[in-house]
Amino acid sequence: MIGLDVWMVYAVIGLAIVAYASDRWSIEFVSLGIMAALLVVFSVLPMVGPVLTANFGVPISAAVVQGFVDPAFLLAGFASPVLFTILALLVIGQALFQTDALAPVARLATRIGGRREVLAILLVILVAGASSAFLNNTPVVVMLLPVIGAMAARLPAGARPFLIPLSFATILGGTTTLIGSSTNLLVASTAEDSAGYMLGFFDQTSLALLLVIVTLPYLLWMLPILLRRDGLGAPAATFRGKQFIAEQQLVAGDALVGARATQGLFTGLKDITVRSVRRGPRLYLPPFDDLELLPGDTVVVAAKRDELVKTFIASTSSGDEDRRGVLSVNASEAMLAPGARFVGQSIDVIATYLGADHKLLGIERRARMPRVALDALRLEAGDVFLLASTDQGLEKLRGQRELLILEETRAEIGNRERAPMAIGIFVVALASVLFGITDLMVATVAAAFAMVATGCLNIRQATRAIDPRIVMMIGTALAMGASLQITGGDRAIAAGVLALAADAGPTVILSAFFLVVAVLTNILSNNATAVLFTPIALQLAGDLSLPSEPFVMAVLLAANCSFATPIGYQTNLLVMGPGHYRFSDYVKAGAPLVVLYWLAFTLLAPWYFSL
Repeated sequence: MIGLDVWMVYAVIGLAIVAYASDRWSIEFVSLGIMAALLVVFSVLPMVGPVLTANFGVPISAAVVQGFVDPAFLLAGFASPVLFTILALLVIGQALFQTDALAPVARLATRIGGRREVLAILLVILVAGASSAFLNNTPVVVMLLPVIGAMAARLPAGARPFLIPLSFATILGGTTTLIGSSTNLLVASTAEDSAGYMLGFFDQTSLALLLVIVTLPYLLWMLPILLRRDGLGAPAATFRGKQFIAEQQLVAGDALVGARATQGLFTGLKDITVRSVRRGPRLYLPPFDDLELLPGDTVVVAAKRDELVKTFIASTSSGDEDRRGVLSVNASEAMLAPGARFVGQSIDVIATYLGADHKLLGIERRARMPRVALDALRLEAGDVFLLASTDQGLEKLRGQRELLILEETRAEIGNRERAPMAIGIFVVALASVLFGITDLMVATVAAAFAMVATGCLNIRQATRAIDPRIVMMIGTALAMGASLQITGGDRAIAAGVLALAADAGPTVILSAFFLVVAVLTNILSNNATAVLFTPIALQLAGDLSLPSEPFVMAVLLAANCSFATPIGYQTNLLVMGPGHYRFSDYVKAGAPLVVLYWLAFTLLAPWYFSL
């Protein structure tokens, strides 16, 4: 007979599912409310069922004092090694993002694709999926979003057909290794704490790769056609970006030094248009006749924001304090306000006004920009300046009304010179785990510290990488999973499933179980679903007298099937804005992939696990 404590836990978990899915309240608020409800329930209701299992390495019998659950037991999830591992991986991913470590791989895919934009984009999507096997997929998507956007700018449908596939590819790639997603780590941790079942680094790799191969035709061929043909979503926002005009005197080591004009143009500078070159008293204008850019030349160029930042800030030698110095923090845009005292004056006045806390990188004007030296340009209201600034400099600008900071344009400038260091730290951490030198938690926490200590990112960037929503949701999900175990709720659910499928074989039960988890992960969340269903999977396997592996793998893979809703996975939300997708677009594009993945698992699992 199911006791009152079990029913209360079911009620709390049911409310959690509804609250998380409604999106009416913040994740932090819902998680705190659920945690409070569990603490109250177990402080009022005594334990009824037998005490048989363990959680976070602590026997449940040690957590029950005079018939009541010790609150520290429910809060133990916030000190779980898996939570620290996930947070450390977020910091590592942020460091790789700040140093733009994936840029060379993306450029290689672009070169292989050549002028065939669609092929190049699909190669970048494959790179994203492969990278997500070892990196947190959120920074992977953030790094590659502008790459795909720029490559798709000349296509009639823009980037819209490729952004949902980008997100889905990183989710699928994350299923192939233990550190590929937080979901995998949570399943592994819960299985080990609940039943001593340990997942190895590559235990799921072969099956996950088979499922990825089955889904690739839909992901890379059918899905882009569906998104383009049916016009799912509004027309995508343009990724061409504003063209800024910049003037710079070249010094040795600059990216532009050594560029040579052929047939009148600097064709080697793909993303930069040279408008004029001044060498001493002589001014060169297009078409340029076999001209090579040298140190000391003053060039006027037109380029998009990211290219200017990369060329004139990030690629500058670290020893050149005047060019880099304090200007390696933020890139932002500021608009000259109507009626500002600088209207009609030269751009040098603005540069003097900004002072040492800012570097003026370029100017953008809605009207046609005249082909003159920037110091001869007269400023107009509405001119937008591209700035590289310190935090203190931005704060000072916010207090005046001459230049209006466009807050949504602010982004930190990464340190590309540290990319080899960031990659090296990550490889060493990965190797230490693969060769059994240390465990995953120790390796990732040490690597996260090393990223900060070596300057791959600063402590502020590392702190921002740690999402409080993830901390609250994982801690609460682990508490809900512990509540199911301690009350016997997981055993009751497993018994109910067996009663409903008494005459069905193990393959049917495994397939149905996979489908239930896959549906709920799109409604609840991948992390919460993983923690809640792993104990149920272990209990179900035990009741069927079958190995635990098929059911644990079913939870791991199904909990990653967050394709049918934007709330199911963070990367789905990341591409929603740039692609102008609606909620229904994810249902139309993702639901077939969930069904395909489920069918592939149903067909492959009996053969793979010898059921």
